[in-house]
Amino acid sequence: MNVQSVHDLLSGKEKVTLAMQEITAVKKGYQVLEQWVSRQPDFDVEAVLEQQRTLLSGKLSSKEKGKAVAPEYVRAAMLARFCTFLWGNSGVHFDVVLQLMHFLNKGITPFMPLEVANGDERLRLVDMAAALTGKGMVWYKGSWCAASEAMAAEGIPPLVLRLRDGFALTCGCPLEKGAAMLLVEKIPSMISTAMMLSMWANELNGTVSDFVSGEAMSSNRQWGVQQMSASLRHAAEGSRCLRHQESFAATERLSGEVCGDWLLTAPQQLGALYDSWESSLNVITNSYNSIDDAFASDEKGNFYISGNGCGDALLLEMEKLVLLARRLCSMLRHQTVFFDAMLSMPESWRKEIKRICALWPEAENEPQGETEPDFQCETDVELPSSEIGECMSVILQTEWNLKRVWKHLAMEAMVLARATVILQKQPLLASQTAALSEAVSPFLEKVPAVVLPEVVKCLQQQEWQLM
Repeated sequence: MNVQSVHDLLSGKEKVTLAMQEITAVKKGYQVLEQWVSRQPDFDVEAVLEQQRTLLSGKLSSKEKGKAVAPEYVRAAMLARFCTFLWGNSGVHFDVVLQLMHFLNKGITPFMPLEVANGDERLRLVDMAAALTGKGMVWYKGSWCAASEAMAAEGIPPLVLRLRDGFALTCGCPLEKGAAMLLVEKIPSMISTAMMLSMWANELNGTVSDFVSGEAMSSNRQWGVQQMSASLRHAAEGSRCLRHQESFAATERLSGEVCGDWLLTAPQQLGALYDSWESSLNVITNSYNSIDDAFASDEKGNFYISGNGCGDALLLEMEKLVLLARRLCSMLRHQTVFFDAMLSMPESWRKEIKRICALWPEAENEPQGETEPDFQCETDVELPSSEIGECMSVILQTEWNLKRVWKHLAMEAMVLARATVILQKQPLLASQTAALSEAVSPFLEKVPAVVLPEVVKCLQQQEWQLM
């Protein structure tokens, strides 16, 4: 399972289905567990089932007690658990896999509490598992309702727990897996947008074209730098703004003065971020496809159970995404301030530029998520990790920082569009940056603080392919 597959399944573009080999694997895995249990004379099946029923009924969270985790993360967690079970190493009955598939395909999303007692994040999985049995609340067709009501409307019977089903549903790290896959998917569009803005900024500055020269960049051994250099070179096609080496005297070129502009380092800056993203993508994808809390048996009948797996690795990678977002914001901030200082911007613009570029609080002061009614905490409310747990804290911090990148991108795009008008360079731009300029230009007559969200949407609708 890769990022694109997860995106297609969660967006509804593709339906969650089961292949015959997956059905066979799940059923065989449950049979192995049954055989092992049958050889244990002191194993009390009914006591184990009662323990699971108690787990899924005694600690359910009420919808009214607090805000919920965003449904997109809950669905991602359900899909992660579904994919894990398909390996046949979790000891779950086939009905569990079917129930998860029905919930995903029918748009039934269990309530997960944002706040959990003593930061016990397993309680979120308890709510998710309980919904499969018809208990608790779910998000269904745009509103909250009882799980039993949504299931009745779709003709889905409650799940009946067997042997290890309840334990398997409430262990592991499906929330970390799902959230990491959703968040790492957002990075390429940010980097490609930043790449286009960097080219646009270099054009307006009349930068020497060496920074897009294949010959000049061939000495750099970083794959990401090569990728960005090729992408910038493609974006520069048709530009009449960049200066070329024939424009300078030999002595001037040897002195390095024409190459001293910090804008020339766009391939190096973006390339390093791209390499970091690819590294995180690799770890997150491998972790997503790993089995947490797996069991296996050998030919002698011995039974083995692994640990809960890759939660720490996934949290580490999401923290890396936060650092990546901050470095990208730093680059965008420099470019924005550069043109703000060069040109005379209206006071309302400078106020917004200052606000966006000063949006650099220390980690402990960052909000735990943007305002999103019903799902996440307000931006001005800080919930300590002791109340939401380390996992949810990292997820929300990562989400907030990635949203901040788009604010920087939108502010720079508006500044560059205004600079294009002032410098009268629209006819001289490369075709791609000229199209971007035209897309952003309609927003120039409005106050940035008001239209910034619209500019973000405008940029997100653009499609640029990295080479």
